[in-house]
Amino acid sequence: MTGMPPVRHPPIRLGIGLLSALGVFCLLLVVYLPYVGSVHLFDWDELIFAEAAREMLESGNFGRVFVNYAPFWEKPPGFFWLQALSFHWFGVNEGAARLPSVLFTAATGAVLCLAGTFVGSISFGVLWALLFGLSPLPSFFGRFGLIDPTFNFFVVTGILCLFAHDETRRRKSGEERLLPVPVWLPGGYLTISALSIGTAVLIKGPLGLVVPLVCFGVYKLLVREPRLSVLQLLLFLGGTLLVASSWFAVETLNNGSEFVTQFVTYQMRISGTNDGHPGPVYFHALVYLFGSLPCSVFLVRGILHRSLRRERRFQILALVWFVFVLLLFSLIQTKLLHYTLLIYMPGAFLAAGVLQSIWQGRTRVHPLELTGLGVLGLILAVPMLAVPYLARNPEILKQLVTDPGVYYYLEVPVAWGVETFAPGGLWVAGIVLTVALFALSRPRLGITALLVSSAVMMNLFWIVFMTRVDTYVSAPIISFIEQVGDAPFVYYGPRTFLPPFYARRQVANPSTPEQLAVLLREQPNLQVVTPRTEMKQLAGLKTLKVLDRNGAYALLGAEPTQKRQNGPIAAGTPID
Repeated sequence: MTGMPPVRHPPIRLGIGLLSALGVFCLLLVVYLPYVGSVHLFDWDELIFAEAAREMLESGNFGRVFVNYAPFWEKPPGFFWLQALSFHWFGVNEGAARLPSVLFTAATGAVLCLAGTFVGSISFGVLWALLFGLSPLPSFFGRFGLIDPTFNFFVVTGILCLFAHDETRRRKSGEERLLPVPVWLPGGYLTISALSIGTAVLIKGPLGLVVPLVCFGVYKLLVREPRLSVLQLLLFLGGTLLVASSWFAVETLNNGSEFVTQFVTYQMRISGTNDGHPGPVYFHALVYLFGSLPCSVFLVRGILHRSLRRERRFQILALVWFVFVLLLFSLIQTKLLHYTLLIYMPGAFLAAGVLQSIWQGRTRVHPLELTGLGVLGLILAVPMLAVPYLARNPEILKQLVTDPGVYYYLEVPVAWGVETFAPGGLWVAGIVLTVALFALSRPRLGITALLVSSAVMMNLFWIVFMTRVDTYVSAPIISFIEQVGDAPFVYYGPRTFLPPFYARRQVANPSTPEQLAVLLREQPNLQVVTPRTEMKQLAGLKTLKVLDRNGAYALLGAEPTQKRQNGPIAAGTPID
């Protein structure tokens, strides 16, 4: 690039950029919001976080985190404050628990759109945002009440504002001053970045500081001009740490160092053990390959894509960002699908550069990319078609699965009509149509068809599959909680956070017959909700009888002597 004349872009209209970002935000809300509250919350994380927020609201204590009325050491309270606010406004329900994730995933798309406008053009910003927001996995987890979508918004904003601040300090070419500076805020982009990164730490912990600083630090080793200002760097770090440590400092002053000690212990454990979620080192790379379609197909060419000036510099930052986060979570032993959602933003940027060139007719889809899109898309459709087929043909399922616990779940009457093939069928149709349109040199229609089919498919996936998973997994337990009413009960078996949230009270979770026996001696009329696979362990507790069964779960207790408020309970039978 040495010796090249300055590239003069037309002046950026901030108003048009903001309107485009607002349009992306509203579009993603339209995609994410339907049916978001139509299924119960899932173990563990959704229920942990929602219960923490519910107890905050119930107790009025927003300074400490409790789950099932016991101290919770694993996360700072930032996200729970947001959920508690949502519960205050909209009531304690599933939709309100998931609303922060929906809003902040849509807001992440808006921020990417605005950043893309300044890095390239308005059309590039919109394309970047939609590639991120409508990819299968970000769209899927954007509907869950998890910390990651909110955490990612603040990390992304922090990184983007660090880059924007760096760009405003350039003086060498005519394009450098086109990035508007928020003069209404002292410190401009650097202040926004410090506030965002500090908030990310309050939401999830030190990872919110590590990711932006490492990514931008490595970027500045590669792109050294303009040189960092030591004074600005110290002010930025001081402001970030001031925000990040604010709650930790208050907590330590008020309640001692127990939270900080327990929190650090948890961070060390989660990074060094699989915490019950093992996986191979390539787990996240494989997840990205399918979960980011179509971005993963164009990733390699996106890395090699030739760009100029500001776009080229951000391309370097995006590659550093992508590689660091992928390596970090590949080395961490705990493997969960949503852990690497942070790589979907830079991955979408790298793909957007290629797809914009294809959209504008400056290049064509490579045959290998077309083949990869078709093959990966069809492989992704296989489970969406296989699940309803097996559910409609249980005799085949019995030959494939020998675990009797699976059949307990399937005892719940769930209809798997022909319409349950719709998500997989639509996705196949969208992939075939996209490949055909690319092959016919209709790239704009091809890209549009792919994005639209992905958006519709994910909504149908939620309606068809998540509602049925909920019926099998969560609904039976909740039906027992409603049946028990105000009577004392416990949940026996593997750890779960569903009972306290839906019972709206503390619920013990014994895991051995001896622990349960102690509770039964204290409260002989105690009722027990348990997985049916755990019942044989309780055969020695002669006072317990089977009062009811529902799918994979059973309700146990002493012989009923009276009718409950919501109807009679059948005579108990011995535990078998």
